Amino acid sequence: MLEINGGVKGTGHWYDHVEVGMGGPTSPVGRNQNAGTANGSNLVLVFPGPVPSVKSVEIKRMLAGVLDFEKHSASAQYVDTLPEPVKKAIKEQKAIPGMDKDQVMLALGKPQNKSRETKPDRIQL
Repeated sequence: MLEINGGVKGTGHWYDHVEVGMGGPTSPVGRNQNAGTANGSNLVLVFPGPVPSVKSVEIKRMLAGVLDFEKHSASAQYVDTLPEPVKKAIKEQKAIPGMDKDQVMLALGKPQNKSRETKPDRIQL
């Protein structure tokens, strides 16, 4: 049996027990609204007869239809959801009109430096 996120036991999280206060009574940071409910899952592999000697690679192969064990980058998954012109611009490392700030950052990277200029005849907000 494999327990994912604590299984179906209905246990809480560590942050359900954190409290913050200053100069008076403390109050919980997170309130577990679903106390006692399950947050995870159990997966059970059933073998006909005694459990054979198996390696982790074989277990992964058995669970391939249910779980994905490949590493995926969050940014790569995000790029896959974008329109084709934006994907192309990010791959070519250039900005195009219509891209939001996050998409431009993916395409061009973080700036090496930032500067702010003010002119005496303008009020900067």
